[in-house]
Amino acid sequence: MDLTHIYERKVDPEGQDSLARIGRLIRPGSTVLELGPATGYFTRHLSESLGCTVDCIEYSPEMAEMARPFARTLHVGDLDQIDVGDHFDAGAYDYVIAADVLEHLKNPWRVLRGCRNLLKPSGAVLLSIPNIGHAALISELIAGRFEYRDEGLLDRTHLRFFTRGSIVDMLGRTGLCPTLIDRIEWMAERTEFARILEELPPRLRDYLLLHGDALTYQFIVMATPGDMTDAQRANAIAEGDGPAEPYFLGKLYWAAGNDGHNEDRCIIRPVPLKNEPCRLRFELPLDAPFNKLRFDPTDRPGFVRFHRIQLYEIGPDGEIGKSILDCEDWRDIARTFKLEDLAQGDSALSTAFIATTNDPKLFYTSEHDFHPAAGHRYCLDVRMSWPVSADFLVADSIYGKKIFEFETRIKAMQVRAEELTDRIEQLRRHGARLSEERDEAALFEPRFIQQEARTRELEKVLGEIYGSRAWRLITKWRRFKSRLLGR
Repeated sequence: MDLTHIYERKVDPEGQDSLARIGRLIRPGSTVLELGPATGYFTRHLSESLGCTVDCIEYSPEMAEMARPFARTLHVGDLDQIDVGDHFDAGAYDYVIAADVLEHLKNPWRVLRGCRNLLKPSGAVLLSIPNIGHAALISELIAGRFEYRDEGLLDRTHLRFFTRGSIVDMLGRTGLCPTLIDRIEWMAERTEFARILEELPPRLRDYLLLHGDALTYQFIVMATPGDMTDAQRANAIAEGDGPAEPYFLGKLYWAAGNDGHNEDRCIIRPVPLKNEPCRLRFELPLDAPFNKLRFDPTDRPGFVRFHRIQLYEIGPDGEIGKSILDCEDWRDIARTFKLEDLAQGDSALSTAFIATTNDPKLFYTSEHDFHPAAGHRYCLDVRMSWPVSADFLVADSIYGKKIFEFETRIKAMQVRAEELTDRIEQLRRHGARLSEERDEAALFEPRFIQQEARTRELEKVLGEIYGSRAWRLITKWRRFKSRLLGR
């Protein structure tokens, strides 16, 4: 394994990354075995914040020395070469943690099987495992790229690659049964591949998102000792059924006094990509003051609708207390917030704002610090919508009625054209029969001439329809609508 890269992360107990979610699954005061602690950033959180007793095994001697102060015992060794049962007591642990470890091993199945025997009867393994089936990585493959990196889904030290199905299979083979398979979802733009799915052909983009795990960057797994039934296996896999729902990220930064905004005081929330109103609640830390807020509603250009923005204090039980602001329409928002890279929409989009870049912002500033009551916190409560497609929103709001009128007319004209086409075909067949009979019976000649003249008249009428300005306009509208809908 190449150890030239040192793995170092910051643990935010209230965050949404894999370590934060695993940490919230652990009972304080538990006995924990941590596989691959790296420099001990999570070991320290387990020991100091959760009061756990932690034993570790780490491959790198250099990183092991950095983690050693936070562990009860720490062994240096290669999980692919040793038997964990030779170093740790059977039935001694409430949890065995392998956070982004199994994918680095030659034989993760053997290691998991050994860890199962180290658990107490009520114990569980906690895993975080990257998803090789992420849509961003698949789109990279389609583009002909498979480039290893220092970290991420294609970490150059990864030896095994997993999807939900292969994880469930691995658990079943090692005598473990999943009780939780959670997902860390990242839009393709947030990954190391920085792919923008909207730039793909619509049919390809939609196909990539058909699977429910298409935006899953990591799986968070809790599993307990025991045989997995067929029903449990089917349910664990079915939880990944799609389609995946694209989303965007909303962020809230806060600061107090003379401090400026930074990533240490930032809350991130996903915003579903749909036109129905959604609700984002950003709860500041307990007792945290502020005099400056920065709200980033999305991470790309487009049309954003704000239905209501509130800022209020909440108590320990979630009860709403003192209100600081309440904006119920775009005029209130424009007066209350300083806008950056956000412009008010035109008359067709009077309630929408146009995000002109991928980093629009709303700033709120007070001349004095707001201090919540003891045990209280402040909350920014936003109700907003994100259209499925900005182009479609514009076209539908401005041209939708015209398109409907033209569609109605074209349907009627299509019916008439089909009737005329059938009639002309009948007349042609009839004319052919008359032509054959003309040599045998001269008395049919006047009728044939009359029929031929009628056929030419009907062909002229059909030609006028296809050559009319209305037919050309309708044809253009049909092509325009097909492009909007990606057909």
